[in-house]
Amino acid sequence: VAVLAPGPPLPRAPPSRQLQWPPLRRSGPPHGMTTNGAAAAAAAAVAHCVSDIEVADFVALDLEFSGLFLSTERGDRQAMTLEAYFKKCVESIPHFLPLQLGICCVRHRPKGCAGDGGPWELRAHEFNLWPSDRRLFTSDLQSLRFIRAHGF
Repeated sequence: VAVLAPGPPLPRAPPSRQLQWPPLRRSGPPHGMTTNGAAAAAAAAVAHCVSDIEVADFVALDLEFSGLFLSTERGDRQAMTLEAYFKKCVESIPHFLPLQLGICCVRHRPKGCAGDGGPWELRAHEFNLWPSDRRLFTSDLQSLRFIRAHGF
């Protein structure tokens, strides 16, 4: 999860180098679309995401995995330092399967820009990830419940 803290805007490209956001498009195939249509829609969604990345001031990435920690002991849930948490993630994540990639492209809008959503514009993209070959992996039922409850 990316959190935007207030502060000065990021350095901007000179006006001659600033690019505009591409127009918003619906991502994902409509219900009942054929496999060929779904592949074309997926390719269009990737192209749209890439064009948003090209003009973003910064990009945040988020991965949803089939689990987070190998150990499920209660003692492990006590407060830990950021370094200890990161170390635990690094040790555990290779055992789990990444199920979804989230990409958030962020632009700072100059003062006087149209829109009443504030000085930041965010464009989110989600891609379901599936291995192309057989892969054995660990799964945590609690993690799967979480992603199911959040619309995955």
